[in-house]
Amino acid sequence: QRRWGSRCLGREGDTTMGDRPDSGWTSPVIRYWTSLRNFLTYCVPKPTTPRSVITSALMLLAIVGVLSLAIFKGEKVNIHQLSASASCADIQDELNPTSRMCKAANPWALAYLRGQPWAVCAKLPGLDILKAHTDATGNFMYPYANKKEIEAVYAGCTPVCASEDDVYHSASQMCIVRNPIANMWLRGQGQQCSTKNKGSKVITKSSGDERQNAYVYPPNYAKAVTSFYETCVATCALGDSLSPDGVHCKVKFQPALTFFEMGDGRCRSDAPGMQSISNTEDGGYYYPMSHGPIVQSWYRTCVQARTSSSATLPQSSTAVSRSGARGARGG
Repeated sequence: QRRWGSRCLGREGDTTMGDRPDSGWTSPVIRYWTSLRNFLTYCVPKPTTPRSVITSALMLLAIVGVLSLAIFKGEKVNIHQLSASASCADIQDELNPTSRMCKAANPWALAYLRGQPWAVCAKLPGLDILKAHTDATGNFMYPYANKKEIEAVYAGCTPVCASEDDVYHSASQMCIVRNPIANMWLRGQGQQCSTKNKGSKVITKSSGDERQNAYVYPPNYAKAVTSFYETCVATCALGDSLSPDGVHCKVKFQPALTFFEMGDGRCRSDAPGMQSISNTEDGGYYYPMSHGPIVQSWYRTCVQARTSSSATLPQSSTAVSRSGARGARGG
């Protein structure tokens, strides 16, 4: 008679059973069949009658099913189980527990890796990791163990706006229009830009209710906005007339004329737009047509000071452009 108990788990001194330390290289299938063989040898009695044959067969099927589920389920957990600290470089990145790989989702890093012109990244080792793990659908992956390197990549990637003057607003993930001519034209304050260009439509649509404070656009449309800027041409400030020489504008805005002729101090005297204007022998006040946008900005300071004036312009909080600092008196 066979003894049950510990020998049911293997013969004394036998290291072919589950109590043998896992060497790490043994195949799960080999371990499974070894366990099953020993179990049948030491735990299942040999049948002696036809009825016991049927009973033993049913018992055998049940044992095989239970062992299969237990062993292979345990093996699956051991293979795919991740530590509690396992995470990706960013909350938007997706971690696959089976492959232990994260899928990159940072828009600026992806744009740079795909050769799109509206993002730049610092050359860091993490970029090589992403390039080395590209799947068949074009996704960029990385082992979650390399998340520190990928965090550095994300921190070193930024979007590129349409011009050096335009700035990126990280909270809204939008570029802010700083082109002086385009800004004036978009606000209906003179200047000349194309109405058919895709860039102008993108700006108008993206700005929505924000347009009273700033005109914006997504960085991935920077190329279209650059094309729009190229259609813009400086003209005289709204209401002023072009002089016969075709390159200067004559001031017609009454609050500004009052400021010059009567010493009315309600217009800002330190604004670049005012410094672009000079008077001539005929008593008129002129400025180069290329300075039309900054003169328009200066006119707004007069309107803000003389709210009861009959001459009014659309109100705006847009700051005077940097290019105004280059304005020169006279013409």
